[in-house]
Amino acid sequence: MSDLDKAVKAVEDRLQEAVKTHEQQVAEHGKATAAVEAEMKTLAEDWAQAKAEQAERIKALEQRLADAPAGDSGHAKSVGEQFVESEQLAQFKSGAVGRATLETKNTLTSTQGRRSGHVDTQGAPNRPLSLLDVIPQGQTDGNAVEYSREEAGSSNNAGGKADGSALDESKLDLAQVTDPIRNVGTYLRVSKGIIEDNAALASFIDHRLMQMADAALERGIITGTGNSGTLGGFAATKRTVAFTGETGEAMQETINRMKYAVYGAEYVPDFVIVSPGDWGALERGDLAGMTGALNYLGQGLVPHLWGVPVVASPHVADDTGIVGSSTGCMLLNRSGIAVQAYEQDAANATSGLVTLVAERRCAFAVFAQRAFASCDDLTPT
Repeated sequence: MSDLDKAVKAVEDRLQEAVKTHEQQVAEHGKATAAVEAEMKTLAEDWAQAKAEQAERIKALEQRLADAPAGDSGHAKSVGEQFVESEQLAQFKSGAVGRATLETKNTLTSTQGRRSGHVDTQGAPNRPLSLLDVIPQGQTDGNAVEYSREEAGSSNNAGGKADGSALDESKLDLAQVTDPIRNVGTYLRVSKGIIEDNAALASFIDHRLMQMADAALERGIITGTGNSGTLGGFAATKRTVAFTGETGEAMQETINRMKYAVYGAEYVPDFVIVSPGDWGALERGDLAGMTGALNYLGQGLVPHLWGVPVVASPHVADDTGIVGSSTGCMLLNRSGIAVQAYEQDAANATSGLVTLVAERRCAFAVFAQRAFASCDDLTPT
């Protein structure tokens, strides 16, 4: 029995005793005393309030069970499932409205990127990592995110000194930064037939439309400069510290030096981003000196280089890369992922098509420039 159930039972017992006392006084004297009347009224109000709280708790539990997919009460419904079950889509199908728009409850991506904490390479052991697996996510309520960024001029000179000796000064090179919220997403035209098939529509949204929207977000985080309405990603000014490798060294050696450059800035590197072509070359062992550098997590597909998880992203140019610490950045969501369906379009009207849109409003914040080392030439000659 829960604490609330126990409280309800205790009030019921006291109320029953008060009712008995009331009945006895009425039988003996024709009426009950004012004190008994007041006590019974107070207990009745307490009992009604406790029962209402109990009913609300039961309702909330039932709602959580209803929101979970069939056969799996521990997980929230996907973006596609929420959209096809929405009242907005039902009205769109009936012709009552010309557009169905739903901001989903799930602010995470279809790849289920994490909100905080260390990079969880156990979360998807049977597929390669995506960038959204390693970037922390949070929320914002504004149309821009304002924060202080620790830039490359910071230094930590803390240390011990003899009595009477002055301590060395440390320095925080802080800059006030404002990152505006950007709209990131895409749209596709599909046949009207799929709109009538809820199961197919949910699957299409989850596995195709959201995959393309996630790719747009990953591209923005890596290549966005913050100009012309783009997301302010790692390519924007003062988001990373430029690293220059040693002439004649192989790619994996340059990445190893970048790893320890991040360590040297007092951050723990927990991801490497390289192009699929470069990662393929490293996997095939085409580059010399690979002994002990490359490994996988158990029998899964999560790759590591020098003990650090690797993201092979098609949005990174060959022979370039980033080594970083996820504690130095965050993707801040202004809203949940909005999914729309509409047909007010000349091409749609003549071709029997419907436009599907997936869009999110977000900003990418880099709190510490020194937490990220970027290199434009991983194999310097």
